[in-house]
Order: sequence, then C-alpha cells, then structure tokens
Amino acid sequence: SSALEEELQSQLTDEQQDMFNRVVTAAKRMDTLIKDLLQLSRVFRHELQRENVNLTQISEEIFTNISSHSPSQLDGTDNANNQMLEPHVDWHCEPNLVVSADTGLIIILMENLLSNAWKYSVNGGNVAINVGVLEHGGEDILYVRDNGVGFNMKYRDKLFEPFQRLH
Repeated sequence: SSALEEELQSQLTDEQQDMFNRVVTAAKRMDTLIKDLLQLSRVFRHELQRENVNLTQISEEIFTNISSHSPSQLDGTDNANNQMLEPHVDWHCEPNLVVSADTGLIIILMENLLSNAWKYSVNGGNVAINVGVLEHGGEDILYVRDNGVGFNMKYRDKLFEPFQRLH
C-alpha cells in the first residue's frame, strides 16, 4: 500500500489519503501483535535460568525508556498556548532490589507491568508508580503499584492469562 500511495501521491484526495493512512496504521498494529505473539510463544517454551538480577537497574532503564518515548499519550493541553501539559510523575523504585529470576523473563514482566502502569496512569495528570518488595507470610512479594484506573478484582485470576483483556 505504501508503494501504491507513493505512486499516486499527487492524485490522491484527502479521503483517499486517509484510507491509505488507515491501512498503514492497521498493518503496523498487526505487525506489533504478531511480534507480541511470537514473544509470548517463546516465553512458554523457555526453560527457566535463575540468577541474581538487579531489578532496580532493570526497572529504572525500562521506566526511563517508557517515559521518554510516550509523551503523545498525554491528553491535557494548555489552552492558552495549545501545548501538551507535562504530567507530574512520582516514580520510585526501592534501591538495591536484587531478585532470583530469569533475566529475560523478568525484563518482559517488568516491561509489561511498567508500561501498563504508565499507560493507565498518565492521562490523569499526576502519575505515581512504585516498584518494591513487601513481606507477606514469610515470603517476599514483588509489587508494581500505580494510581491508574485499576481493574475489577473479581477478574484478578484472568490478569496474567494470555489473550485476556481487562477494561
């Protein structure tokens, strides 16, 4: 479609240009979905290789990447200057968090958790995202806490199932 669009560029009406844009956007979305499915299939076949992993460093890198590449998600504008408003972000990750985990899988987990925390918190203006560990019943439990929209707790069992979407 891109080649056809380029060839016809000077002859396209606004409506036709919009149609080409929709096709290209849909193809990019499909490409992302296919890549995500391939990554998911690798996760299910992957044999765990535990090692000590610096979760603080991983979380900081992921958060920096997400926040620096996602300004377009902000809904608020300054009506006087018609410019995007920057949200206030309260980001905290416990220092020196070292966990025994599979490095590749923990990176995938943290990318998903932190990107969801960012995605579902940022439009509210004031964002709070925290990563840490708490003890419960003699076990250390990793958490990612945010002030986003949340989800209905009656569906919590579906939260980490593939192909499930919670609204």
